[in-house]
Amino acid sequence: SVTSISGAPFSNSNTLTAISVNVSNPNYSSLSGVLFNKTHTELIVYPASKPGTTYVIPSSVTSTRYYAFAVNKNLTSMNLPNTLTTLGGQTFISSLALSTVNIGTGLTNLGEQSFAWIPTLTSINVDASNTSFASIGGVLYDKNISKLWAYPANKAGTSYTAPSTVTSTAYTVFGGARNLETVDLTPVA
Repeated sequence: SVTSISGAPFSNSNTLTAISVNVSNPNYSSLSGVLFNKTHTELIVYPASKPGTTYVIPSSVTSTRYYAFAVNKNLTSMNLPNTLTTLGGQTFISSLALSTVNIGTGLTNLGEQSFAWIPTLTSINVDASNTSFASIGGVLYDKNISKLWAYPANKAGTSYTAPSTVTSTAYTVFGGARNLETVDLTPVA
């Protein structure tokens, strides 16, 4: 009988391994323990302790909810399908094993802090055909390389120099960066 789930449900449930939804529920569903809206176009939450190091987001999914994969303990890499257009804010924040994220062609909307505070993240890669985002050396930018969106917290190297085209940064862009000692943001206004 649940008709509405708002915000970031189960966001502090670090031991959660699966979510089940009665098949008669008219608004929500679960596939392999992952919570979705009924039509599987929105991934609401992936349980933080769900077993397995990989997960394939169904091609029906066009958006993820705020905090959808946050604090995940087991996923080591993610491939975001071409059908996915929107990542809610803090989507992967504080995941504990994630090292690589590959963004497909469809992503056009990215919530703040989606890749912050991930101590194991070494690279964020973007398909060259994506019209909204790009990556250089595993660092995430908008397509024009004018906004720095995310710097992987465990990226190798002790220094970062923003390209001359970068004029702004996202919130907490260096959140949890483990190896950085110097950052040059000279072109940022």
